[in-house]
Formats: sequence, structure tokens, C-alpha cells
Amino acid sequence: GLINLLLIRLVVRPFTELARTISQISRGELGVTTGKFRSKEFQSLAADLNQMSLALQKAEHDRGMQMSKASRLQQRLQSGGVSVPGLDVVHWHEAADHVAGDYFDILRGPDDSWLFCIADITGHGVSAAMGAAILKTILWSAVESGSDLCRIMKQVNHRFSAVKLEEDFASLLLIRWTPENREIQFASAGHESAFHISKSGQVVTMESTGTLIGIAEDSVWDIQSLVAKPGDRMVLYTDGLTEARSPSGQQFGRKALQSLIESQVEKPINKTMDVLTQALQTHLSGRCADDDVTLVGIDFYDSLEV
Repeated sequence: GLINLLLIRLVVRPFTELARTISQISRGELGVTTGKFRSKEFQSLAADLNQMSLALQKAEHDRGMQMSKASRLQQRLQSGGVSVPGLDVVHWHEAADHVAGDYFDILRGPDDSWLFCIADITGHGVSAAMGAAILKTILWSAVESGSDLCRIMKQVNHRFSAVKLEEDFASLLLIRWTPENREIQFASAGHESAFHISKSGQVVTMESTGTLIGIAEDSVWDIQSLVAKPGDRMVLYTDGLTEARSPSGQQFGRKALQSLIESQVEKPINKTMDVLTQALQTHLSGRCADDDVTLVGIDFYDSLEV
């Protein structure tokens, strides 16, 4: 009996306490520590365990601070508060991680045209977010020299290819809107098909016009045009939306997205965006999407006045 009592006090209780502390740390309760023990061996083990727990807590705090700053920096990558005459633009974005590889921007060209860019960098997380930041900087520089889509696409591809990692690439849809003649020009580097919806409900799919950005230095893209009449609408998105999977593994899909868009032609774009995002959340059943999701809706007004 005395031997059992000694084993309980000197071995079983310390071992149980250490095991409980390890279990707490494994559940994410970083910084938790265990008490002192009479046994020199257990006390040494406890000291090492406490030091590890506190070090993990500090590392997680530092990581959280860095991710918070990275998230704030990335918010500046997205177009914020830009007002385009004659257009109502609504933008929705949800990252699969703290930061994302999706990128949307509105830029004013030197000839008073407007350029809309939506892009998706390989993967998600920090590396993809860095790629998005690089792409934004390159695009800004290219637009400063003029609004010709062919030149911009070639310049962006050339410079992005020069700085990216070998395994990285990006899809990109670049749209030029000229208010004076209501012309839309677009070039798509392997990006998800956008939709142009007329006031009567007719849908034109804006398909890819060339290869992905960063694949080949000598890539070229066709430039296609259409006219945006008053009452028309455009919807742009990244593949994180159409490829979002339900708990059973079913993708949201492009057909479902198009059907929803067609059913909302009578509603203003902000209401339509609410319907689309709610449909996505219902599809996901409260889960987060596996990839970054960006959705952009644009309504064209009767007047070019803001």
C-alpha cells in the first residue's frame, strides 16, 4: 500500500498533470503551464513544457499581428470608394485565409477611359497575396502609359513573368470602358467567363481570349468589343465562386450562377449581389469556401452623370 501511495504521488499524479497540460496545448490553449513537482525529472520536464507553451503563445501572437497587418495592407489592393460616372459598381470579396490571391481594381486611364481588372493568383494565402500586390503595382505602371489593352496585357505579362516564382501564374480579365461612346473592350487571360446582361435579359458570355499571365513571354490576347447600353449589367467573378463545394462535394457551378443572374435582371445590382452571396452561403451550409471568392457587379445608367 505504501508503495502504491508513493507511485501515485510521485509518478501517476505528475504524469496526469503533464498529460492534461499537453492536451490543452494541442487544443490551442497556448501559454498554459503546469505546476511544480517534487521529482527532479518531472520538474525538468515540466519546465521544458512550460517554456514551449509560452514560446508557442508568443509565436502565435506575433503571427496574428503580422497577419492582421497583411490583411490591412491587402485591403488597399482592392478598389475602394472609386466612383465611375454612369456606373454603379458593387464589389464583394471573401478570403479563404487571412489574406488572398484575388485582386480587383478600378483605374482611370490617361484618356479618360476606365479600366476594370479582376485577377486570381495561383493558390491562396500569403504567397498568393504577394503575387496580387506585385500584379497591382505592375498594372498601375502599365496604365500610366496609356489605355491600349493589347500593350497593357503584354507589359503586365512580361514584367509579372520576370518576378514570379516558376510555378506561379495568374488569370486576369481586363475591361476598358469608354463613357463617350459606351464601348467596352476586354481581354481575358484564362480568367473565368464574365457575363454581360442586356436590359432585355440577353446574356453575352465574355470568354477567355488568350493564355494565363506568366505562362509564356510571347503570349498574345485577342481584344473583343461590345456596347453597353443604359440598363445593361456586367458580372465578374473568380473561380472560387463557381468551384465552391457543398458539404456533399457538389460545385456551385457556372450554370447556377448564370441562372441566378438572369433571374435578377429587374433588381438593382446591390440587391442582386445580396441574392448571389446568400445563395453561395446556402450552398456552403455555413462553411468557408476552399478558395478565395471575388464577385463584382456593374450596372450601366441612362446618364453618364454620377
